[in-house]
Amino acid sequence: MSELALVSGVVLGAVFIAAGVLKLSSPHWPGDAFALGVSERVARPVPVVEVVLGALVATGVGSPWSEVAVIALLVVFSIVVLRASRFEQPPVCACFGSLGRRPVGRGHLLRNLALLALGVVTVLG
Repeated sequence: MSELALVSGVVLGAVFIAAGVLKLSSPHWPGDAFALGVSERVARPVPVVEVVLGALVATGVGSPWSEVAVIALLVVFSIVVLRASRFEQPPVCACFGSLGRRPVGRGHLLRNLALLALGVVTVLG
């Protein structure tokens, strides 16, 4: 694994761990997810899945499958954001719990694209 792939995996893993922990500590989760059109059955486990996958990716455990799972999750998150951004009143992004509570939009998609790029670098590295 190249140094770039290693650093990409650590950064991507840390972002996922932070997102999961911030969701778990947010009084607005999972309500914000419901506003994005996500069902309760799907929304409730998301933060735990993010923390676990983030730890796996950051440590390289389960590579490349843990990274592939993160890439797949980012694609799903991007679809949810794209769909919600088309609502008459776009809901607040719940991506990082209570941190940065702004309506979903182009910036969220660009961030996900950058994270997807990190995932690809990690897998290919």
